[in-house]
Amino acid sequence: MQKKPILTLSVAAAEALTKNRFVSHDGSQTGAGEKAFGVAPYDVAAGEAAPLDVIGTTLLELGGTVTVGMGLKADASGRAVDHGGAGSLNARALQAGAIGDVVEAILIP
Repeated sequence: MQKKPILTLSVAAAEALTKNRFVSHDGSQTGAGEKAFGVAPYDVAAGEAAPLDVIGTTLLELGGTVTVGMGLKADASGRAVDHGGAGSLNARALQAGAIGDVVEAILIP
C-alpha cells in the first residue's frame, strides 16, 4: 500500500495516538465530525512529538464501508467514515474498503 505525503508537520501528542487515524490540532485523536490537522503514520505515546501527514495522500483506518471518491470525516475514535454531508470533510477515499481496512486517501486541508 502506498502513500505520498507532501507536507508532514509535528504536534505534541496530548494522548496516545493510533496510527492511520485522524489527529486534531491539539494533539488528540480527532473526535466524531471534528476537523483534523492530519493523520498519524504510526502509534505515538502521550507527550511525544507526533509527525502528521497534513497534505498529500495518507493511509487511513476505516470505521465503516467506503467507496472510491467518497468524502471522509472522523468517527469518535479518529477512524475514517463516510462524510455524508455532515461534520468536517477531512479526506477523500482513493480506495474502497470496509471497517478495519486501511486505505489510501487524499487529505483535504
